[in-house]
Amino acid sequence: MQRAEAARLNRKQSKNWLITYSVIFLAVSFVVFSFTYLQNRTLILGDDGLKQHYRALMYYGEYLRSIIGNLLQGNGLVIPQWDFSIGEGSDILETLHYYVIGDPFTFLSVFVPARFTWLLYDFLMIARLYCAGLSFFFFCRYLGKSSFAGMMAGSLTYAFCYWGLYSAVTHPFFANSMIWFPLILLGTEKILRKERPYALILSVMIAALSNFYFFYVQALLTVLYVMIRLLSCYRGKWKEAGIGLLRIAGASILGVLMAGVILFPMLYAFLGSDRMASGIQIHWLYPASHYLKLAGLFLEPTYSYEACLGYSAAALPAILLLFSHKGNRVLKLCLAACLVFLLIPAFGQAFNGFSYMCNRWTWALSLAVSCAVSVEWDLLLGLTKKKTILLLAGLAVYLIVLILCREYTQEIAYIQLGLCALLAATNFLPGAGGRYTRLIPFALVIIGIFVTAAGKYSIENWAQECLTVEEAEAYADNETKAVQTVKEAAQETGLVRYSGLVTTNAGLQSGLSSTQFYWTISPPAFSKYRADTDQCDGHNYSFWGYNNRAAQLALSLSKYYVAVPSASEIPYGYVYTGTYGDYNVFYNQNSLPFGYSVSRVIPYTEWKALPSVERQEALLQGVVLEDEFAAGTASLEFTSQEISYELKSGQNARLIDEHTIEAEQGNASVRLTFKGAENSETYIVITGLKYSGEAP
Repeated sequence: MQRAEAARLNRKQSKNWLITYSVIFLAVSFVVFSFTYLQNRTLILGDDGLKQHYRALMYYGEYLRSIIGNLLQGNGLVIPQWDFSIGEGSDILETLHYYVIGDPFTFLSVFVPARFTWLLYDFLMIARLYCAGLSFFFFCRYLGKSSFAGMMAGSLTYAFCYWGLYSAVTHPFFANSMIWFPLILLGTEKILRKERPYALILSVMIAALSNFYFFYVQALLTVLYVMIRLLSCYRGKWKEAGIGLLRIAGASILGVLMAGVILFPMLYAFLGSDRMASGIQIHWLYPASHYLKLAGLFLEPTYSYEACLGYSAAALPAILLLFSHKGNRVLKLCLAACLVFLLIPAFGQAFNGFSYMCNRWTWALSLAVSCAVSVEWDLLLGLTKKKTILLLAGLAVYLIVLILCREYTQEIAYIQLGLCALLAATNFLPGAGGRYTRLIPFALVIIGIFVTAAGKYSIENWAQECLTVEEAEAYADNETKAVQTVKEAAQETGLVRYSGLVTTNAGLQSGLSSTQFYWTISPPAFSKYRADTDQCDGHNYSFWGYNNRAAQLALSLSKYYVAVPSASEIPYGYVYTGTYGDYNVFYNQNSLPFGYSVSRVIPYTEWKALPSVERQEALLQGVVLEDEFAAGTASLEFTSQEISYELKSGQNARLIDEHTIEAEQGNASVRLTFKGAENSETYIVITGLKYSGEAP
């Protein structure tokens, strides 16, 4: 009877906690995001937010509606797998899974017309933060080491940490890990306590379906957590630890297999992409500036190598208090491990798929810090005066560190530290620890959240970089309308591709194919082709046409070229068609059909050995195949020729000899003069480039 009564009381307390949390979260969210909404702006940042996430979400809604429409019309289950409107054509799952496909939240796009997708976009971002706080509560409640008040403070600290606020306007799905990771750890704890494995199986499956990249990070961190947990709590009980480890592994593998329909194709695509084959060097130290920023990063809304921390008022006092007494060994070890990860870039590279230096794992640190707030909350508000003075002394030392690193610290860090001191000082109030005086620390936590949000959205003016409602609804007002007009006038019904002035990823909404591509995962063969033809691409996942090369545009099947009326340089072979709105459209007289035949086969190694300009000419004379499919040597003709040129010293630079240039300071330049041939394209080809000193 006592156990049943305790369970009933716990359910009632949980229900009350949920209602209270929901009300507080909505109130805090209203203030936090008012910095954008009061300016008639959305949470869509006008960079990757618009170019990738917003367009992907609109496309996904149309994609799901087309699948359902086919079913309702009796056409069966038809799932499109390839779309030529993704750049020059790409696999839908491989390209868009990273953004929307598999994410349970984005499935709601099926119910929202494209015009109102901005409302869904904003709603989903706030909903993700809300669910992050809920996941935190479920995890902490199961551990049973926190009071309901402590879990409330921890949930708010977690949901509104800087990683969450940063994700809200940059990469919305980055916040998903804040939801799934606590649930994965909850499932792990259930297995270690000899309960059923369903929670772990389901949470692993959902995390794997949502995003393969962050699932990889969560898998590594879960392994670390299990190791710390077993080594700390199962010393001398190795058989029991081994059984628990096997059950965790089995449940995790089952969850992975259940997500395999999406996870395995994505792993195959990612492992074959250029991002994995980039040959990045492993680093063991960051630049000194990173270490000098770390103290401020804990309190302010900024980042270094994507280490997003920025915690509210209770976090720093809770951490100091946690390490001042015995107990909570697992939590302490997790925090210590995270500190090591922040100090050594090799760990960040490992979490980033052994790619460039990056800290896209710091949401896990936010979980550990928020757990410290939850666990230490009651103790923090019930300190003796002596311990409170010691805590304030610790905060004073932290202030000295901030002052020593003041060139790398924002003013907001000092404000947050002041709130930390005020929170600790509430123990000096008359009736400290009472029901009403305990509301003051809660208020300080919420004020700290407002300070972080104001620093990012108002002081740094991120809100001004977000789209207005009108801009979000006018997503199709671009050059695609001009191309569509020409296409309809010519009564064209097949594939139409265009180049020139291309709005990033606009083809997703217009259905047109273009020579522009900007998505995280690019087809490896496509990247290889562009590298082999010496395209001037800054990244292997972002492509912008073919540098107006007539031959390459013809080979890419680019039928139209779009430019603003003031543009003076139009690629060879294009003739003016007309002006439509703000854009001039040109027709390619040398455009090729979607399918055509050639009479020559060129072995790849023979073709690759040619100079870059001749490689381009060769593509106009035959098809390049791997050597095993191309016997013999192709007979090719070349018309390109070298022209004379003169190189002279310019501003802040001088010529040492005809092959060596010395830059004396920044913004250096040299002058290259030549006389180009008429009715031709002139290329500047630089080979064997080497440099020393600072990277350009």
